Amino acid sequence: MIEFTYRIKDRQGLHVRPVTRLALAAEPFVCRTTVICGEKQADVRSLMSMLALEAQYGMSVTFKVEGRDEEKAAQTFLALLDEMTENSRQ
Repeated sequence: MIEFTYRIKDRQGLHVRPVTRLALAAEPFVCRTTVICGEKQADVRSLMSMLALEAQYGMSVTFKVEGRDEEKAAQTFLALLDEMTENSRQ
């Protein structure tokens, strides 16, 4: 299992666009990715459960990636989160 934490830097929080991008990025992988925000958990592939996290600007979310391709999946998510962070600053 690979676990990492990400602090939300987009002023709009985890809204539809970033959640959709994360779900699409998860498609090629067989591993399971759970996103945790406070007491709530969501499967990264489920748009509704990800939106239900209500993750806002400044909050931290933890990604738990488990399965045979977890390393590649975690790298993909980290790269995507970095890219979205850069785009939110522009």
